[in-house]
Amino acid sequence: MSSSLTIVSLNTWKGEGEYSARLEWMARGLQALAPDVVFLQEAFECPAVEADTADRLAKALDLHSEPLRARQKKRLVQERYLPSWSNLAVLTKNPSRNAKVTKLAGHSQEKDRWALCVEVSLNDHPLRLINAHFTHCHDEEGHKVRARQAE
Repeated sequence: MSSSLTIVSLNTWKGEGEYSARLEWMARGLQALAPDVVFLQEAFECPAVEADTADRLAKALDLHSEPLRARQKKRLVQERYLPSWSNLAVLTKNPSRNAKVTKLAGHSQEKDRWALCVEVSLNDHPLRLINAHFTHCHDEEGHKVRARQAE
């Protein structure tokens, strides 16, 4: 008997654009896929307006969340510049353990990139899951940095 595993990776695009509507669309789309694991990049968190993409999606999907607070800065939220984070998160059916964070190689224009590694047991199989958000810079340096980040 074989078992299957559904893994989804989703860049949630922080709190840009129609955040609330997009969050509902993401939840409905992910519910339809019924994933065992969801990797989130740019998962928006802004406590001042009670926004937390990873937490909301985990609750909507009845999954456990292992978030990593990452790239903090003030962003335009509801017509105000507020402290917020562009996080990584791993959502899983069972709680994760042994979470480890690795700082990735930096680009001269953006040095704040991370990888989040968690261990989890799914379908009675131990898994090591790694969620990384590589640089988006597409110049020559960016290509070299992405190769180092992947290593």
